[in-house]
Amino acid sequence: MRKLMLPVLLICLSFAACKKSDNKCSAKESSVVASSAEVQHIIQYLADSSITNAVQHPSGIFYRINTPGNATKPNICSYVSVRYVGKYFNGQIFDQTAGNSSTSFELKELIAGWHRGLPQIGVGGKITLYIPPSLAYGPDAIYNQGVLIIPANSYMVFDIELLNIQ
Repeated sequence: MRKLMLPVLLICLSFAACKKSDNKCSAKESSVVASSAEVQHIIQYLADSSITNAVQHPSGIFYRINTPGNATKPNICSYVSVRYVGKYFNGQIFDQTAGNSSTSFELKELIAGWHRGLPQIGVGGKITLYIPPSLAYGPDAIYNQGVLIIPANSYMVFDIELLNIQ
């Protein structure tokens, strides 16, 4: 009987070692890229606003790193704590964290523009994202209880402070 227990124990241990962790994130980065017309619209907005230090990401968003933060950067599977203000290109605020409070999200649950922009900074960093509609909410208007919250094809600016990554 003892001779049988060792091989059974070794088999059980090898299966346990091969078991995948349930906390693994299977989220995949969006492959959406802004159209040339959207990119040109952002370039024009930046020029009209005298913003000369924005960097174009290959996806078509533009960003300005205001404070780089530390070396710990999020990825699409990160749970992030942030403070932010979301505005349209006309300056109208459509969403923000209240006062000095923060909010937390799984990055994979947010718009593609955040997926691409937020990993440009580390914890403690601050960034401004200029996001075209295709990397935001696209052609779909967003309503809350019948009230229009975000018009279709909206260009957006987000000022974000990355407070923590879990």
